[in-house]
Amino acid sequence: IGHFLGAMPAALAEQCSVTAIEIDRLSGRMLRALYGASGVDVRIGAFEKTPLADNWYDLAIGNVPFGAYKVADSSNRPYGRFSIHNYFLGRALDLLRPGGLACFVTSSHTMDAWDDTVRRYLASQAVLISAIRLPRGAFAEIASTDVQADILFLRKRGA
Repeated sequence: IGHFLGAMPAALAEQCSVTAIEIDRLSGRMLRALYGASGVDVRIGAFEKTPLADNWYDLAIGNVPFGAYKVADSSNRPYGRFSIHNYFLGRALDLLRPGGLACFVTSSHTMDAWDDTVRRYLASQAVLISAIRLPRGAFAEIASTDVQADILFLRKRGA
């Protein structure tokens, strides 16, 4: 819980305004207990239903949920039909200001899928700065999963 927040250098944390979104109620309460006093705005709820301002954030960072299921998003956004992990990438880009950075751990299916619809959409919204393929089992000890994952670094277009 809060690996990214806990790893943030104290000097940087003092200069940042941080919003954390956690779908799980217990985990969200734990995040509040750990980081709320230091000014982290912890919002408990589904990412797709959490009210957030578009074009506002400088940085979006996280570990997206993995799965082949889709999000129930009635907003008619172009990424609304994407699988959950790709939905998160699309939504995060909406939230970033032009020139903002996104850094996400995501399923390797984002980059490897035969259908390039998601990659074309992401390329229309952002510049891929770097993609790192993690070794299989990278999360075995901390998350008990053997999933193949990538870290994507994107800069939102328009700056």
